[in-house]
Amino acid sequence: LLGDPEFYRDRVAPLLEELDDAGRRLLETTTDDEAAALCDAYLPRWVEIDYEIADRRADWLRERLLR
Repeated sequence: LLGDPEFYRDRVAPLLEELDDAGRRLLETTTDDEAAALCDAYLPRWVEIDYEIADRRADWLRERLLR
């Protein structure tokens, strides 16, 4: 298995679940205002997911190394 399963489980999987849930809600929205609110809240995170995961990785490593 490549990567770090513990980091993925603890930090990446919850992020992906949150963003996937937002995507499902976006597809189910009934008004333009609801869609705009979801896009405002989540689109920047989707676009910059690599940076968010890198930040989470740095925090996770810092916590693990400085216990």
